[in-house]
Amino acid sequence: MTVTFEVRSYATPAMYGCAKGSTWLTDRKPQNMGYRESLLRSLSLGVTLVVVANTHWDPKFPDVKTIQSMMLTKEIISMVENVRRSFNCHERILKFSDVKVLLCGDFNSLMDSGVFQFLSTGQLPLSHPEFQGFNYINAIVNMMGGECCGKITHPLNLSSACSLQIMPYTNYTYGFKAMIDYIFYSSSNMVCLGVYGPIPQEWFDMFSVVGCPHPFVPSDHFPVIAAFQLTA
Repeated sequence: MTVTFEVRSYATPAMYGCAKGSTWLTDRKPQNMGYRESLLRSLSLGVTLVVVANTHWDPKFPDVKTIQSMMLTKEIISMVENVRRSFNCHERILKFSDVKVLLCGDFNSLMDSGVFQFLSTGQLPLSHPEFQGFNYINAIVNMMGGECCGKITHPLNLSSACSLQIMPYTNYTYGFKAMIDYIFYSSSNMVCLGVYGPIPQEWFDMFSVVGCPHPFVPSDHFPVIAAFQLTA
């Protein structure tokens, strides 16, 4: 069954200055990063709500990308809570887990990165090597609120739609080929039915394509396309 949605709202929150009292972004702020989040409502399934966030992280500074991902989850959580309260009705009280989440983008981060670990497992120790020895504890506690107890967590229950077995690379250049673009989804109320795979390696070999952009492939990034079933 194909479900049609309408866009109820969208926002492009500011991502700077969230770590009050800290100077960790003073000299390390990327120039081309940001994200947008939208709220979709089903036209055929009643009160079925999906928060969709799209982002692009600058490839430099893995510690900054990781903390920006924490900011991003905080913003998504805030939107989910606002949506849940706004759409409560007499017949049904929406729980946090009733709102679906899709998080898509060019994260410029490998699968062993702090960004991927935090988003896909829901937690990241503050001793992670991508913090590069900087002491971010006070900044992160101020930003996220509450106690961190040596790690930062989020409640979104996200899983990655793609695996390396299906999509070994989403970025294909002469000197770099790897998966750095992802679709994360809330696995507690969605099931990934399938993913459209990459261009076969045989095609690149046949036409001697060693990297993109290329006259046949205009971008060095390949689209990540997935189909989902809404389960709750």
